[in-house]
Amino acid sequence: MPLKLNTLETRPPEHGRLRYGVKTANAMRVLTTWRVTSPDQDAIERLAGLYGGEPRPWSDPMASPEHQFEVITTSPKVAVWLPPNAYEVQNELWTRAGCERRCDGEACTLVQTKAQVPCVCDAQGRDECKPVSRLNVILPGVPFGGLWRLEVKGKNFAYEAPGMIAAARQLQEAGIARLNILLTKRQKRIGGRVSKYVVPQFVFDSTPQEMLDGAALVSRMEIAPPRASQLELTAAAEDVWQPVLDDDEIAEAEIVYEDDEPLVNGWDAPPADVAVRRNPDPNGPKWIRA
Repeated sequence: MPLKLNTLETRPPEHGRLRYGVKTANAMRVLTTWRVTSPDQDAIERLAGLYGGEPRPWSDPMASPEHQFEVITTSPKVAVWLPPNAYEVQNELWTRAGCERRCDGEACTLVQTKAQVPCVCDAQGRDECKPVSRLNVILPGVPFGGLWRLEVKGKNFAYEAPGMIAAARQLQEAGIARLNILLTKRQKRIGGRVSKYVVPQFVFDSTPQEMLDGAALVSRMEIAPPRASQLELTAAAEDVWQPVLDDDEIAEAEIVYEDDEPLVNGWDAPPADVAVRRNPDPNGPKWIRA
């Protein structure tokens, strides 16, 4: 069928991804500095010059395209521009076959048939879907070739991101917001055990009054953000260690820490002394902690 051009929803292409995890032989390992992937080798090399790290080839059969480039930076903070309609969040159910359904908590779309049905989790009385946030940003300092996507699975970012984005829009006059995304360590107590994990968080270089006076306008932003020194990075990592005061369950997809070390919670061949169950994530290990 021909495209209906008067109602066609256009969008820039995806230039690459912002990530804070890396796949190991046993499980996903959380990072406290940004990892960036893209098919654009020049962009990855430029980002390495801005934020540290060594660019290198990267390949993953689940990625598109499969062969790309990556850099694990030395910075927990990356400067971004927020274009209009940059953020979306949906409840999703993923299996090894892919995404089965997407839901806003009331109406559910079955991906394979595109059928619209009432929320399946609500009807079944059990919460199978998990919130998946997607943020599309512009990275200054590299030639523009599209948007860079950050995908966050968990409740904390879904709670916080919309409010921060709305505040940024209200505090400036332009249609593109200037801010930073910082990887923050957090902790909470669940069942008598302190669990530590990482959540992306929006932070600003300007005060609210400076933003109202125009400091947050993209036209006043340095195209090449200054590269942080190692001293600044160490201080930033210590300063953002903050507790989580709510009692919401940490989503399974959020990567957890214990005693500042990644908690290995998944295996293809689990140890005999650990209770496990089958992992619903098709991109992760076969078994995870029960």
